Amino acid sequence: MTITRREFIAGVGSITLLASPVFNVRAAGLQKRNLVIIMLRGGMDGLTAVPPRDKRLNSARPDILVKKTQKLTSDFDLHPSLETFHELWKAGQAGVVHATNIPYTKRSHFEGQNLMESGGHVPYGESTGWLARGLEAAELGGLAISLPMPLLLRGKVVQDNFYPTHMSMPHKPELMTIAGSYPEGSALRKAMEKVISRPKSMMQQSNSNDAADLADTAATE
Repeated sequence: MTITRREFIAGVGSITLLASPVFNVRAAGLQKRNLVIIMLRGGMDGLTAVPPRDKRLNSARPDILVKKTQKLTSDFDLHPSLETFHELWKAGQAGVVHATNIPYTKRSHFEGQNLMESGGHVPYGESTGWLARGLEAAELGGLAISLPMPLLLRGKVVQDNFYPTHMSMPHKPELMTIAGSYPEGSALRKAMEKVISRPKSMMQQSNSNDAADLADTAATE
């Protein structure tokens, strides 16, 4: 199926998306590329992560300035702890969209977070996430590295989610036996078949839940 940007955005809702290789990937037979979205639920101070380079600010508030920053452009620097991001930026594989926000002006962190995930106009006005709606419109699948399934990826089509565990996994024949006990086409049968079809790397007991390892799983699986 070929889908235009207009059709994709109509399926997503009132979210503006930039041109992305997600469009026409199937039709063109292109190599699969993963879009990784990381939700910082505790929030992040953008002016600390990507501080402006301003001499007037240096003079007025030297006590709040980030020291030993990494250079980005003539206008902005990067926090010294974001070394990997800086390497990606220098390679042309990362960018920063600064000073952007949804049109929500109240002070509730929970309402704001809900709008960021749902893409709705009012808090708790949508039961699905903008990413899930986009994936449905493009007929693509998603994987949440999270428990439980975040609102961002909840939609009419049930997406997959995964989180490492230190519990021993049953062998594949045992999983197939369990799957076969459910009626063909049932939700439980489909869920078991999805687990069985996962890459071997996601089925190993030694999987780490370290943040960097989870990001690597999201980028490669």
